[in-house]
Amino acid sequence: MSNNQTIKIHGWTARFISNVHMYTHQLTFENANQTFDIPCEELPKETCSGIWLDHSKLPKDKYIEIMDIVAYLSDITGIQFKVYTEGRNNTVILPKKMPPKKWWQKAFSI
Repeated sequence: MSNNQTIKIHGWTARFISNVHMYTHQLTFENANQTFDIPCEELPKETCSGIWLDHSKLPKDKYIEIMDIVAYLSDITGIQFKVYTEGRNNTVILPKKMPPKKWWQKAFSI
C-alpha cells in the first residue's frame, strides 16, 4: 500500500503525503471548519517519522482525537511515528502495527 494516504475518520480528513521535500512529509488534518498543517519529517537516527503536534496550531484538547488518527495512519502505512506533544521530554512512539485498545492515551498528559 502506498504511503500517500487520505483517510476520513472521527469527523476528520487526514492527508499524509510522504517525502514532499527530501525527508519532509505533508500531514494535514481537516474537520468541518478548520485545517491544521502538522510538522512531520523523517528521524533517520531513530528510523521513524516525527510529528510535532506542539509546533502546530492544533488545540491541545484535540490531541487525543488526532493521536487516534495517527495510530490508524501508522497501522495502514507501516510507518512508525514519534509524536511530540510538549517538547522533547513528552513524546509517544506509536508502533507500526497498533495493539488493541488505546494504550498510548496514558503515555502523556494533556
